[in-house]
Amino acid sequence: MGDLLKIAFRNIFRNSRRSLLTIIISFLAVVVLMVSSSFLGGLFDGILGESIKSTGHIRITSADYDIKERMMSLTGNIPEYGLLKERLAQVDGVVSVAGRIKFPCLIFQDERSKEGLGYGIEPGDIQNLNFINYTYQGGLLNPSGQNEIVVGRELARSLQLKVGDELTLFARTLYNSPYGLNYRVVGLYDMQNGRLNKGFYISLASAQELLDMNDRVMEIVIFGKSSAETGHLINGLGKVPELKGLLMKSWNQIGLAPVFTGVVTVISTIMQLIFAFLAALGIANTMMMAVFERKGEIGLLKSMGMYEDEITMLFTIEGFMLGFIGTVAGLLCGGIIAYLLSRYGINLGGSLQGLPLTITNMIYGVFNTGIFLKSIILGLTAAVLAALIPALNGVRLKPTEALRKD
Repeated sequence: MGDLLKIAFRNIFRNSRRSLLTIIISFLAVVVLMVSSSFLGGLFDGILGESIKSTGHIRITSADYDIKERMMSLTGNIPEYGLLKERLAQVDGVVSVAGRIKFPCLIFQDERSKEGLGYGIEPGDIQNLNFINYTYQGGLLNPSGQNEIVVGRELARSLQLKVGDELTLFARTLYNSPYGLNYRVVGLYDMQNGRLNKGFYISLASAQELLDMNDRVMEIVIFGKSSAETGHLINGLGKVPELKGLLMKSWNQIGLAPVFTGVVTVISTIMQLIFAFLAALGIANTMMMAVFERKGEIGLLKSMGMYEDEITMLFTIEGFMLGFIGTVAGLLCGGIIAYLLSRYGINLGGSLQGLPLTITNMIYGVFNTGIFLKSIILGLTAAVLAALIPALNGVRLKPTEALRKD
């Protein structure tokens, strides 16, 4: 084996230009593979994280909530929320229980008006929604404050709002009667999401007063320790008799999130196979040319008693070396780019806002051992297979045929 390694190492420099081109192809394939894996992994994690913030690990609603939500109706609600919350908080694995009300309304400020979507939230939701990182002006919403409101960047821009301004919300109550309350803007937020930035948040108690929904909520979101324990949560919540007749869904069953994340997985797999194929094609081309040019050498080696397995191994080692050099260089360069992507992210602006998903403009890549291992395995496997096939074809020639000059 030692002699084969020496010969193979010497042979890759016999046509240095072609070998360099092969190494570059492998290098580029691994770099693009790592960067695309990092980006798509970050996109998936972003969808997962934002989806869970919006829906919790488990969302509980009335059975007809989906229809009522599309109709912007408040009749699809959950009564006696206070007692139900106490019962749900006792279920094993439950970390947080929060009631929410989503409602449409008209917003008036001086002579300006705008339609908007409001959210009534509880104290725990301020942390769940990560408001501390999104508030760019003013302070956080005081959940017990009946007359406080935090407004999204887009809505604030439309109404020319600033912290301290007074505005009026007009909405139709649960019983379809108009009602209005005055609020003071205590903070402005930017969730880097066009849809959420057009809305506003008030306390759940204030929303219940505005909409005449005493002790009622539109949805209950439940957070566990992690998304991996969602199945455990569902089993535990399924034993709560008070949930009979209500609809319970996990985060990955709501909206288009499961479809989109499945698409991301498929796209990622296809891209990996494409770039592995390109790397293999470059190495295979080099080895086919090498085998063709060295037919006489192959015949000589066979006539001197070298076994076909040894000749096959020789060419395979040459291809592996070319792939190994390109893969290592690609790992170094691709790793640096993936790290920078995970550290600083990439701002996609509003390019993703047309999707019916809750996702931020800023996408941060993933940087972990997984993308390194995946790139190493695909890169080296492609190199070995691409070198093996031409080598097997070359050694099938009989020594007399290989030595014969065309």
